[in-house]
Parts: sequence; C-alpha cells; structure tokens
Amino acid sequence: MYTCENCGAGLHYDIKSGKLLCDSCLSTYMVGSIKDASAVEETDEINAKVFHCPQCGGEIVTIDEAAATFCSYCGASAVLESRMTGIKKPKYIIPFKKTKDDCRELYLKHVKSNIFAPKELKAPSYLDRFRGIYIPYWVYDVHIDKDAVFTGDETHRRGDYIIEDSFKMTCHVKGDFSGISYDASSSFDDELCQEIAPYPTNEYRDFDTGYISGFYADVADVDYQLYMRDAADFAVDNTMTEVRSKFTEVDSVDTPDSGFGPVLAPSCGEPKNALFPVWFLSYRNHGRVAYGVVNGLTGKMSTDTPISVAKYLLFSLLLAIPLFFLLNVGLVLTPSAGLVATCVITGIGLITFLVNRSNIKKQETKELDKGYVSVYGKPGKTTHNGFFTGLIFPSIGLLIAIAILVFTPVSDIYYYAANLILIVATGFMLIQLIRQFNILATRPLPQFNKNRGEVDA
Repeated sequence: MYTCENCGAGLHYDIKSGKLLCDSCLSTYMVGSIKDASAVEETDEINAKVFHCPQCGGEIVTIDEAAATFCSYCGASAVLESRMTGIKKPKYIIPFKKTKDDCRELYLKHVKSNIFAPKELKAPSYLDRFRGIYIPYWVYDVHIDKDAVFTGDETHRRGDYIIEDSFKMTCHVKGDFSGISYDASSSFDDELCQEIAPYPTNEYRDFDTGYISGFYADVADVDYQLYMRDAADFAVDNTMTEVRSKFTEVDSVDTPDSGFGPVLAPSCGEPKNALFPVWFLSYRNHGRVAYGVVNGLTGKMSTDTPISVAKYLLFSLLLAIPLFFLLNVGLVLTPSAGLVATCVITGIGLITFLVNRSNIKKQETKELDKGYVSVYGKPGKTTHNGFFTGLIFPSIGLLIAIAILVFTPVSDIYYYAANLILIVATGFMLIQLIRQFNILATRPLPQFNKNRGEVDA
C-alpha cells in the first residue's frame, strides 16, 4: 500500500494526471518515486489481498487495504473471504487512460440505442459498477531470418492455348515482430479479448505497483506455451502477405501442404508477462451473466446486451396492428397463398432455431476459448428448455400445413385452421428465439478457481 508523505493517507493511481494521488490532501507523486510500504525488497513477487467469491469461486486481488463488496465476474453482492498471498510481478504494464466516466458515457450511448435492452442496464447505480481490472497477457516476439524457396504460377494465353508456367523463386526473408499478445487469464473470455484489441507496444511501461494502486489485477494462470504456435502463425501470415506483394512477376504463390511455417522457420523468444487495462462491468440475471468491457487505453468496447422479452413482444404487437390494416388495404391473399407465406416464415424460424442451438453449444462448451479449456477442460454439455415449443410444435404445424397444400381440400376452413395452428406455433417459437438470443448474448455463471478484479477508481 502507498501512503502520502505529507499526511499519511492512502494513495491511488489517478488516470487523468498519470500520477499517484492522495485521497486526503490531494498531493501528487510520480509513479516510482514512492515505495510500497508493504513491499518486500529484492523480490519478484508483490504482496496482495485476495478476495474469494463463495458463489462462483472467483477471486479478486488488490494491493490496497480495500473491502470488496461484490464479485466482478458473477455480479454477486456478497461478503467475500480474504487472504494475503504473493503474486509474481509482470514485466510490463499499460496504465489506464480511459476513466470510469468515459466508460459510463460510452456504455450508456450503446445501451440507449438498443430500445429492447432491460431497464436495469440504464440505471445509474448499475453503471457505477464499472471496475478497472488489469488483465494479464503473454507478449511474444517472433524472429524470421531464412533463405526460402517458393513456387509461383503464371498463366497466359497464346492463340487457342492457355499456358501455365511454374517458377522456383529463391529469396532471403527477414522479419521481426514484437508485441504479439494473447490474454493469459482463463477467466477473461478470448472472444472479448479479441474484440477490444489491440494494445500498442509504444504504450508499454516497465511494471511498477504504483500503477495498480486503487485497482485490482488478475494474474496469469494460462501457460505461455499455449499461444506460441499462434504467435508464430501470426508472424508467418503477415510475412507472406508482404512476400506475395513483392512477387509481381507471377499470378500466385503456391501454399505448401504443411503451410509456410516450415519454409520460414519462425523462432519465438521467451514471452513476457504484461498487464493491460480493461474496464469491466457485469450484469447477472437468472443464472446468466452479461459483460461490458472497455479497452482502458483506447476506449474500444465490447458488450453482451440481452433484450427484454416483454419489450420485444409489446413492440411487435404495436407494429403488427398498423401493418395488418395496411396489408388488408393494399394486398389480397387467397387462403392457400396466406398459408404458403406463413410456412415460409415458420421455415426461416426453424432454421434460425437450429443454428442458434449449434452456436449455444459452442458457447457453452468453450470451444473457442483456448485459455479456459487449457486450464479447466471443456465444460459438460448443457441443456435449455424450449425444445418442444421452439422446434417440435412448429415442425408439426408446418407438416400439417404442407399436407393441406399438397392435398388441396375444397373447403377454405382447412387452410384457415392450418394457418391458425401455424401462427400460434410460430408465436411460441418466436419467444424461444428471443430466449436463445439472450443465451447467446450472455454467458454461464463462471466457476473459476483464480479470477481477479479492482477497487472503484
């Protein structure tokens, strides 16, 4: 913990000034000019206070004498258990440049544009729960220095013949890539990480605990080797983009079966651990949690925004009434044509339902979150209600409608009855589609063993 030399009160990192600010006498100090009173000399660890959430198992860490009032990751307001521990110092850090007020303004602008968003997301008390969290990243440097041989193709026409020439091209390829970064926390979703990237290397600072005073910081629990291949592939792909632009004499450069990796032989240096700033907001509802995250340096934002079922259905009803009268004035449908139109709408809804179920499975099993899977493995399969009203009932209604259209009964009553069944089934399916959207727009409650977070700044 940092204390003021003038009055002895606590200090925290002030984003606007970029200095340590006294909470009492408003004195300011350059980061690095004051030592942490609790720090141990000549060690690669820092002392931190860890708060453990009894509901989701998440942990939030601070170097200050602070009390955590809610869990940043599951949104639960609970008394969190605490303990002291040592955390390894990272090599680099990027300090916050965006303030909490900046985040509130950005988020409120986004939510206001979504008329179906739950009213809780616009409440001032909710927006005040933004927390600045330093998320750990592995930073890789990749070096390429290789005599490489490529195969190029060039096609031209001569009379009635199309001639394809193949060339062997030899060149020396050299490239250096620095600052290729991947999040090193299993608790921070890889998708969110990618959506708020990048973090420019010219903003890196040598780590000093002063920067995290007043904030929480996560620690790395993902092995650095997990992303070594990804960093190398990134370097190879960008190198080949440049190489192809130099070979203007050929139409294309052939890709070897094993890719360009073995051709260029990239080498990865020892990765460095860094802390990057993220403003973090969580919204918990019915066993799910939605996140709003903002890049603490650039202000780039990614949000999970569920919608209110009641608001959506009310809006649909208000829109359907004038649309119904408008169509009745300008459009006349025969019973069979009306049934065909309803079948098309139902069919589109069924396809959407099945696609959503597939996407939900990918989300729930964390298929795309390499960091989480590397630490905890894939979660077990999850099931959600609504299979009957979302798929079976509409499918039965669609089969009945198709049967009516195939057998073409003389009486219109059959068409009207089938249309009514299909409309009711499609209405139930619409509710399930909204619920599916909300599942995809939120996430399961975390069950992490090592999460970290921040005090209000």
